[in-house]
Amino acid sequence: MDVNNMEDEWLPQNEYESSEEEVDIDEVKKELFEKVQNIKQTLSENFNIDILKNNLRYMKDNIKLKNYQVEGVNWILNIFKNNVNGILGLGKTIQTICALAYMKHIYNNWIEEVKKFSNLTVFQFNGNKFQRNKIKEDIMNHEYEFLKHFKFECLVVDEAHRIKNKRTVLHERLKN
Repeated sequence: MDVNNMEDEWLPQNEYESSEEEVDIDEVKKELFEKVQNIKQTLSENFNIDILKNNLRYMKDNIKLKNYQVEGVNWILNIFKNNVNGILGLGKTIQTICALAYMKHIYNNWIEEVKKFSNLTVFQFNGNKFQRNKIKEDIMNHEYEFLKHFKFECLVVDEAHRIKNKRTVLHERLKN
């Protein structure tokens, strides 16, 4: 068969040419924006100021959250309350002092950040099962090998964007 004589229907079509309807990118952006706004509105409607106040009770008195930080804490509490996962990605330490998982080489930095922003006690501990049962601290700073033995209701991971790459050690350790 001569390629020049083939019927058009047998020739591979460009996916854009073969599409029956044209996509309006601006309309798609608008629809996505509206969906995000609806989700944001739903989360805002479910917000309870008492939850925020109770969760900030450990902060030092001289620490005053900026409006965007209050909004960030509000967002974190709402996604948790509504069982929605989310990655904040803003690097705001004051918003993420709760359950922490991170690499050994930044332990000391996190301990200093917790001391700077909160009245919580931090205990960095390596020990056996009996010794671990004696822990009475608000926050525990530890490595993956220890943490994997616990079931967490919530886990906040510093540098969580690294979890997206399924080939990373962080992804594998958190998955297991």
